[in-house]
Amino acid sequence: MIRVPVPHTNDQQYFPEKKYIFVKSLYEGERLSRWKYVDYAEGIVQNAMAEMFDLGVGQRTEGYSPEYDYYLGGKKIEQKVSATDGLSLEYARYDGTPSGLSVTESDYYITVTPNMSMHGSEWVKVGKVRMYKVADLFRIMGTNPDDSPYKKVYEPSPNTGPGSRCLSFSEKDLKTLAGTLGAKKNQLNIACLEVGLLREKGKVVGYDFNFPEYCGTKESWLKWYTKNLFK
Repeated sequence: MIRVPVPHTNDQQYFPEKKYIFVKSLYEGERLSRWKYVDYAEGIVQNAMAEMFDLGVGQRTEGYSPEYDYYLGGKKIEQKVSATDGLSLEYARYDGTPSGLSVTESDYYITVTPNMSMHGSEWVKVGKVRMYKVADLFRIMGTNPDDSPYKKVYEPSPNTGPGSRCLSFSEKDLKTLAGTLGAKKNQLNIACLEVGLLREKGKVVGYDFNFPEYCGTKESWLKWYTKNLFK
């Protein structure tokens, strides 16, 4: 597997495989190095979205910032990258301290996860960049997430940190919830971009943002964007 070193100011010098995001590096390892890598990954996704959809790029936070990660098109964005499909929403630390969605000031979540896409006449697994309105995610979380059947608890670990309490949804769960909440076409999110997958021994370990493609067309996304997203 390609190992990406800690980012530096000169990305091109230190990242010959620029625009690769390895999921493990986002969540494991020494804290300062991990935060620097998170900053690097956020820049990749922020710039890809800005370039593909002609959006203004704003300030990115540095290090640990639970409020939001960066600005895009004048809105605050929280970014989540996972090697598994579906959606995981952290709402508290393992000890019950509010975190994640419970303390965010972001307007939208951007997620990067593996998903299926129709290419020609066959389904192909790709990386998908999708956006969720935080207001919809609050509705999913509800007032008592600890009582949710979707709750998962991750214990503290020296490698991954203080542990967390999350709500974990499969793709099927998301469609069911979307219908319950009255979302059009049973979609809680808008699919924005498709990107390449990085694999090791057949498993998804990261994403290649060198050649992003539109999900659908740029025009259809911008129509949705104008009417619904940034209003």
